[in-house]
Amino acid sequence: MSILLGLGVGNRERGPTYVIQDTFTDDDATALPAHTPDIDNEGGGWVIARWGNSYTIQTNRCDAGNWANHAGCVIDCGLTDYILTCTVRLKAGTYQGFIVGAAGSGVGDFAGWVILYEPGANRYRADDSYPGGGGEGNQGINNGARDETGATPYEIRIVKDGNTITVYEDDVEILSWTNAKYAANTCVGFYGWSQDNGTFDDFCVSPL
Repeated sequence: MSILLGLGVGNRERGPTYVIQDTFTDDDATALPAHTPDIDNEGGGWVIARWGNSYTIQTNRCDAGNWANHAGCVIDCGLTDYILTCTVRLKAGTYQGFIVGAAGSGVGDFAGWVILYEPGANRYRADDSYPGGGGEGNQGINNGARDETGATPYEIRIVKDGNTITVYEDDVEILSWTNAKYAANTCVGFYGWSQDNGTFDDFCVSPL
């Protein structure tokens, strides 16, 4: 009997092992770089990636604020191949999204890919170190207008596998490209411009 039970336990499907997990549980108005994630294997926390940073904790979500310029935050996941998942709520006119394949941080330009939602085009796009790093301009599919009131959660999954990055929204592939640039970089995070209080929640990174 004990052998059978042991086999049963051994055959159970296991959940992901997170190297980063953040539910953004903190006091309202806490700046993201002052906030401690639930899991942060590398231990470096959130750092500003570009210029002014408007990202704060609001009602246990990461709030993009209302910043009229470029802003971003990154965290080191310590991996070159990974799965990033996050719940996104969009606001009208908001160019918001993610940074992948970044290296380090600073108050000026940074190196890495930026994946931004384009509200007028109803799609995500990828750019090289937006806004001034070469303009890769990979464009995703237009799969219909999103709710831009902030009421509807969209589940984003980004898979980085070697030189290929694939983006899914609610399990539908919406963007994919292959490029060796930044393949060795390990920082991920948030990026946006002309933000209007779009929010992020349940930010997780696990090994591929």
